[in-house]
Amino acid sequence: MKIGILTFCNAYNLGAALQAFSLQKKMEELGNQVELIDYRCPAIEKMHQPHPVLQRGLTLKARIYNLLFNLTYPSRKKQFQRFQQEMKRSHSYTRGNIAETNGKYDLFITGSDQVFNLKLTGNDSTYFLDFVTNGKKASYAPSLGPFIPEQKERYREWLGSFDALSVREKSSAEQLQRELGIHAEVMPDPVFLHSKEAWRELLGIQEKRGEKYVLIYALLEKPELYAIANKVAKEKKLKIYVITKLLKPRGKADRVLRDVGPKDFVELISNAEYVVTNSFHGTAFSLIFEKPFTTLLPENAPERIEDLLQDMKLEQRATHSSRDVDVTSINYQLHREYIRNYENKGIDYLRRMCI
Repeated sequence: MKIGILTFCNAYNLGAALQAFSLQKKMEELGNQVELIDYRCPAIEKMHQPHPVLQRGLTLKARIYNLLFNLTYPSRKKQFQRFQQEMKRSHSYTRGNIAETNGKYDLFITGSDQVFNLKLTGNDSTYFLDFVTNGKKASYAPSLGPFIPEQKERYREWLGSFDALSVREKSSAEQLQRELGIHAEVMPDPVFLHSKEAWRELLGIQEKRGEKYVLIYALLEKPELYAIANKVAKEKKLKIYVITKLLKPRGKADRVLRDVGPKDFVELISNAEYVVTNSFHGTAFSLIFEKPFTTLLPENAPERIEDLLQDMKLEQRATHSSRDVDVTSINYQLHREYIRNYENKGIDYLRRMCI
């Protein structure tokens, strides 16, 4: 079967890149011809460009933050582009010509990531596959984002035409059922479609023997993360490594890692003794590689992390404060089954999509 995947395939975001890679690889492993549809959404493209520094209305603090972010941007962009070259993709499309993909694929898949989040995409309905007139339509574990009541009828029109519909969060499935009367299955993020052994093989990751470290990874850095890492490092006698986009991190670390691409990210988690994160994908890969971790719940949209940890029976690894941190190891023999169930559930759904 010929399959086109529509997702944020040009985002310089670790989770976005790795979920797209994993979904494409798994569909290929299931015997399909697969490529990412290189769709250029203006709102998403803008998010992953250098931040404005001279724009009117910015505070001095915001200008300094954006300037420091921009100084690390070129090298980070190069890392992502190198990784993205490993994935098969179409030529570029815009909203004006995306309909030309009709007839090129037997199945269109949208997802994962936040492709159904209209506030994020600038009200771009392309990710709802509204342009498809020739081919089956399916979604794999997209996030809905905030439900917009004014778009209720459009949601119903878009989603009612899917041949297979799934979302990533339980709350999204419940909302679609309650607001629209539309049933959507809940599927795990695509990164769970591969085991730790498969990830190591796919990315060529080697076990490294060097100094032992606790790894900090955050989408938005908070001093609280460093407080947690310091507590862990002191108790377990570890160095502190931090993955950051900033020229000046929000706390002290023994090693600051700015030019981290998707492969490096997975390798750093694979070789860490402990992970401190406020990221969904930081949490997900900690689980996949069976690492002890603490997740500082983000202020915005913590549901996806809470759902994940509830499913894994590891709710106690989430916290709102450095005062309440579980630094003990995790007996993954008790939780391995839940991780394997995630993988099997996702693969079963993908097989059903291809029937």
